[in-house]
Amino acid sequence: MPPAIRRFPNLLGLELWNVSIIKWDADAALNADLYLNMFYLIMAYTNMTEMPQGVLTKPLPPLLGDIEISVTNLEVVPDELADAWSNVRLVYLEHAPLKEFPTALFTIPSLSVSLLDDGLETIPEDLFTTVSLLDEYLEICFSYNPIINLPFSTRESVFINYLGVDHTDLTQLPAWALEARQWINLGGCPICNDTEATLPEVADCTDWGWNPMVDGRFPLALVAPFRKIM
Repeated sequence: MPPAIRRFPNLLGLELWNVSIIKWDADAALNADLYLNMFYLIMAYTNMTEMPQGVLTKPLPPLLGDIEISVTNLEVVPDELADAWSNVRLVYLEHAPLKEFPTALFTIPSLSVSLLDDGLETIPEDLFTTVSLLDEYLEICFSYNPIINLPFSTRESVFINYLGVDHTDLTQLPAWALEARQWINLGGCPICNDTEATLPEVADCTDWGWNPMVDGRFPLALVAPFRKIM
C-alpha cells in the first residue's frame, strides 16, 4: 500500500479485492487524524501471510467499526491487534488457514465475530470466562470448522444472541448453550443425527448442504459478479 493513500482523507471505506499485499507499513496506515469518516475496511481474495502494519498502527479511524476479511492465506492474528482495533464492532475473518485461535478478536468490543471456515479444531476453554471482553454478542459464528467441543462454561453474564456452529463436528452442547434464547444453527452437525441428544428449542438442524463459500457472513457470492473485469 503506497503512502499516497493519505491523499484521500475523505475516504468512507477501503476495499481490497483480489490483491497481494507486499508491503503496507505504518507510513501508509489508516490513521485517525486523516480518516475521520472512514467506517469500513474489506479485504477479500487477498494474499497476505501476516496482518499488515497499516491496520495495526494506532490510532485507527475512530469510526472504523466494520472490518471484514474473506479468503486470505493469513495464518496468525497477532495479540497487538486488540490495541489498534479498540473501536471495531463487527469483525469477519473467514476462509483463512489459521494455525491458532484468534483470541485477540474477542478482546475487542466487537458485537459480531465470524470465524467461518478457518480450519479451527479447538476453541479455548476460557474464551467466555476470562478472555472475552463483552458479556453480550449479537452473533458468533464458528461454522465450517472441524471443532468437536464448545467451551464447557461461560460467565453467568455472557449472552450470545445467534450462535453459528453448523457443519462442525459437534456431538454435544454444553449447558450454557442449552439455555440459549435466540438461535443456534446446527445444520450438518453429528449431534443432529443423535436421537438421544438434548437440543434447545432454538436449535435449527436444517442442513442446506455444504457450501462455505456461499454461507459466509461476508457475501462473496453476491459481491463477486460486480468485481469482474469485463
